[in-house]
Amino acid sequence: MKNDEVSFGSWLTKPYNAIVETIAKTGYFEWLTIDIEHSTISINQVEDMMRVIQLSGLEAYVRLSKNDPVLIKRVLDAGADGIIVPMVNSVSDVERAVNACFYPPKGIRGAGLARVHNYEPEGFKNYIKTKEKKTKIMVQIEHIDAVDNIDDIFSTNDIYGYFIGPYDLSASMGEPGEYKSEDVIKELETIKKSAIKQGVKPGYHVIEPAPDEVENKKNEGYQLIAISTDMLFLLEGMKSCLKRNNLP
Repeated sequence: MKNDEVSFGSWLTKPYNAIVETIAKTGYFEWLTIDIEHSTISINQVEDMMRVIQLSGLEAYVRLSKNDPVLIKRVLDAGADGIIVPMVNSVSDVERAVNACFYPPKGIRGAGLARVHNYEPEGFKNYIKTKEKKTKIMVQIEHIDAVDNIDDIFSTNDIYGYFIGPYDLSASMGEPGEYKSEDVIKELETIKKSAIKQGVKPGYHVIEPAPDEVENKKNEGYQLIAISTDMLFLLEGMKSCLKRNNLP
């Protein structure tokens, strides 16, 4: 990651620590994203899942349910190494998220002693000095309005990377679910070129556990690649086993 190499991770949608630990210890990933936008995972469970991820030597990211300063504060206090902010369509959306990640005078984040500060005042001071600036702020580009504003969005300081929301983006273009259409692919290239030009890491979530597609995205220049989800790994693994053994 430090040398602009491709970094691989995956997506977690269920709050079962045994599953989190199993995926974290496969040796394939550098980070795992806890999805609280499209799941029933609570803030309590986020903190527990992050412990498992980080004690396994990986970074823990959280895909937020919305661009909300209070939610961002709680997730970062719990110890997230990075956040993924959904539906970022404008510079003001980026600024809202970035401001929520930093304490004054740079931002508006409220102070409190939490896990990320080791629950102590000295830990809070140390966080300000060493860890605050290392928080990875990533945005989700998932609407044609964002594409129209993409150069301005990526010119905002402190954005580490982005991920595409392929289903939402295609829907906003009048082609719901057709994220491999020529029109959508054209916009994906526009987004990626703008990101690379401005030092923002291009990211893509390959939903299906498809090695060929992962290799394609790597060759296309994506630097943050999320491979499938916990539930799809389970489902596809089960299907593959049953099919291989000619079970009905």
